Amino acid sequence: MRSSWNTWKTLVAVAAGLWLAPQLATASSDFEEQLQAMQERMGQLEDKLQVQTDQLSAAERRVADQEKLIQASGVSQDATGSALSRFLEMTEFGGNVAASYNYNFNNPGSSSGRVNTGGGGNLGVLAGTTAPHHPKANTFQLDQLLFTMENPSTAESRAGFRVDLAYGISADALRGGGVDGSPSFLYQAYVSYLIGGVEIDAGRFETIVGAEVFQVDQNFNITRGLVYGLQPTSHTGVLLSCDCGEGVSWAIGVANDTRTNTMADLDNDKEFLAQIAWSGETSSLSTSVIVGDAGVPGTSRDDQTLLDILATWDPSDQLSIWANFDYIWLQDDTVATGTIGNLWGLAVASRYGVTDSTGVAVRGEVVSGGKVDRAKVWSLTGTIDHALTDHLMALVEVRYDRGSATGSNDGFTNTNGTIARQSQVLGLAQLVYSF
Repeated sequence: MRSSWNTWKTLVAVAAGLWLAPQLATASSDFEEQLQAMQERMGQLEDKLQVQTDQLSAAERRVADQEKLIQASGVSQDATGSALSRFLEMTEFGGNVAASYNYNFNNPGSSSGRVNTGGGGNLGVLAGTTAPHHPKANTFQLDQLLFTMENPSTAESRAGFRVDLAYGISADALRGGGVDGSPSFLYQAYVSYLIGGVEIDAGRFETIVGAEVFQVDQNFNITRGLVYGLQPTSHTGVLLSCDCGEGVSWAIGVANDTRTNTMADLDNDKEFLAQIAWSGETSSLSTSVIVGDAGVPGTSRDDQTLLDILATWDPSDQLSIWANFDYIWLQDDTVATGTIGNLWGLAVASRYGVTDSTGVAVRGEVVSGGKVDRAKVWSLTGTIDHALTDHLMALVEVRYDRGSATGSNDGFTNTNGTIARQSQVLGLAQLVYSF
């Protein structure tokens, strides 16, 4: 029985071997064919890669030959397109466009049809200090068109420049007025060089004094204030400045006379500028002095000294406050400046951001002085600003001014176009686009 069982197992094993042998032979043959196909495919890929490598090497050789040819011909790529590209990349461009309408509730000059008589209608007894860039009453105006480009000097690129070119009534005010915004005015144009941490600016640069500035979109209010009217706006000369670290900085310079905005001086006299400043995370304090020529031609005693103190405080992201005090000592000259005398002014302003797009600003001021007239003017201004878009701002403002001079309580223009009113109220609306 056991012998019979062994015989059957042997027969089964032989049958299985006879059946599997052809299958294994077929599988082995298929594997060898697939392996051969893969080897042939790898060879083809290697051939293509070698062709592409040869083409890339040839292209690199052609580029190198072209660069040699350009250099040999004296035409540099840097002198063509890439130089302009680098200039545009390194230069910062900006500016603004601002237009407004103002209404004087005194309606100056209306009875005689001379709306803009009496110094323009809005200027008052201290001409130039009351709404200095809104002199004409009851009118639409182009406040400012400003183009700015700057390549600041840095440790990596020590040479730089800045240019600010302005049009509009604000340009007219600095140039002398009377042309209704047609010609341009060069507010700033200077070259700068950084050496040893000291920046040297040579040319025409903005003043070192004051809280309010010439640029329309950088002030709290539509109108500039009384104290702004006491200050110079630009200087033509040389200014050295340095950031000493720990928030301390200084500036010192020499320039042409203070009160003229010409590119060259009217006489041989010069003015000297100096400033020491400190700034922290939420506050700052600066003291500036300008000593020298007041810009009164044909006089020998027209020197003046201007002391400017500015303090700022930003206790939160929503609230900003500044206070600006000026005192001007003017050397007496009976011919040209005897009616001016010493002047002083104080301005305090604040802006609160009610929302991310809307803010409210208030400014209060007083200016007093004069050797003969003893004029005194004070002002209160309220402004609401609202961002219509990321670049467009709409503002509305109400401004109250009150002034007087010795022997009279009158400081502002009446309907006859003469200084015969004690106060005035201005209402203004403005649109400002910043870019």
